[in-house]
Amino acid sequence: MQNFPFKKTVSFLVLFIFLFSDFALGAPSNKSFFKDKRPNYQRIMQQNEELLNKKKQIHQEQNLQTTDHRPQTSVESKIELASLKDISDIHIP
Repeated sequence: MQNFPFKKTVSFLVLFIFLFSDFALGAPSNKSFFKDKRPNYQRIMQQNEELLNKKKQIHQEQNLQTTDHRPQTSVESKIELASLKDISDIHIP
């Protein structure tokens, strides 16, 4: 019985917050965040083109690096690939 006033206060506070938020969100408002905001299509298109150009440059650099420096496959990597292939061939019913 000692916690009864505390529980009553908390429940009243939760009810009050729920009702206040429900009325506040449901009320019509003439202050709209998206009011009179139109997207700038030109700027969006430029950003997309810049991003595409960056991706193309990265891919071109990677292609140049892979053609210039082909890594020599070592015996260890060949053994590792062979063991992975053997493991992948195992069928567990």
